[in-house]
Amino acid sequence: MKIDFHFGKKDPTWKMRIAVALFFASGVPFLSKILRTSQESLLDFIDEVVKRYFPESAFNEYILQSDKHLQRRIKKEVDKALEEFQELTSDDGSVSIEAPIFIEQEPDGSDAQTLLGGEMRLTSPWVANSEEINGKQDLP
Repeated sequence: MKIDFHFGKKDPTWKMRIAVALFFASGVPFLSKILRTSQESLLDFIDEVVKRYFPESAFNEYILQSDKHLQRRIKKEVDKALEEFQELTSDDGSVSIEAPIFIEQEPDGSDAQTLLGGEMRLTSPWVANSEEINGKQDLP
């Protein structure tokens, strides 16, 4: 009895690679005509779905190995990062980043906290705000 066990990520078969290449070469243009949308927007949608939900798939490997698709992904990621940065900057060019929130709690009675004092935390404002909304009083 022979058992084949492979460590790590399993490489896609050549049939799967051909199927993925055919999908991008002929399936995407066909779908864009049926859906009446541009190929670029359809490729952006497919890229987002694959990146978020199927990062280990043959589709993601194809996108990462194709210069055209990889350059498109990089451009989208950089543009998104620039937009997020511009939201943080004001008109004079300074960046406004909220200061962290300092939280200090009383000692719980254990020997270590009796000697050292209570728990101290620094947390981001958006984390503290989301937990106040959810009704949690103690941060994780």
